[in-house]
Amino acid sequence: MRLALLGRGRMGRAVEESARGRGWEITCMCGSERPLPRSDIERADVVVEFTAPEAAVENIRQVLSWGKDLVVGTTGWLGRLDAVRGMVEESGRGLVHGANFSIGMNLLYLLTRRAGELFSGGEFAAFILEAHHAAKKDAPSGSARELEARLRAAWGQDPVAVASLRAGSFPGMHQVGFDSPFETVTLRHEVRDRRVFAEGALAAAQWIRGRSGLYTFGEMLAARTREAPG
Repeated sequence: MRLALLGRGRMGRAVEESARGRGWEITCMCGSERPLPRSDIERADVVVEFTAPEAAVENIRQVLSWGKDLVVGTTGWLGRLDAVRGMVEESGRGLVHGANFSIGMNLLYLLTRRAGELFSGGEFAAFILEAHHAAKKDAPSGSARELEARLRAAWGQDPVAVASLRAGSFPGMHQVGFDSPFETVTLRHEVRDRRVFAEGALAAAQWIRGRSGLYTFGEMLAARTREAPG
């Protein structure tokens, strides 16, 4: 498997390390430089994108125009999701995107929706707490926004309070809570190593190769489960 990596930050380096550990070839690893190295990207089977919100959509457009499938882990660009969907459909290529490439976090998304249904209508107030390293740019995180969206869909009550912390070297912590005058219930997901995200991104790269269409990481996991033998 050959990968082109867009992004030299923490996640880009983690993906590079995991990919090389599998014996995969890295055709290029780009930062913010322009133009993108077309020949190196065209040698890749899949492009993995972990850059910044202001660069992601243009990177997607460019890579799709060169006929390459993508995995996009950059957050903060979903306000342009419809435009990206159109690019994917026009190109005939495949793209997997996600705010979080951890399997555990994607299970937390499902649990949050169900918990919101169970706790709604009573005396509990819902909240979300999240913490990431000091260099993370978006706050709340893409994962926190996804948790909030799923909770709102089930909650049907007052707005959900979301609090963000940016300090130190936290890989990532998300907590969904329900508080009443006499008790508190919480669901918590905490990352111990960024390799969990890198491994998820590589699983997405293997799956999307040669496919067409736009998928979330959760949709990819569900489809992969359905396709598994037995």
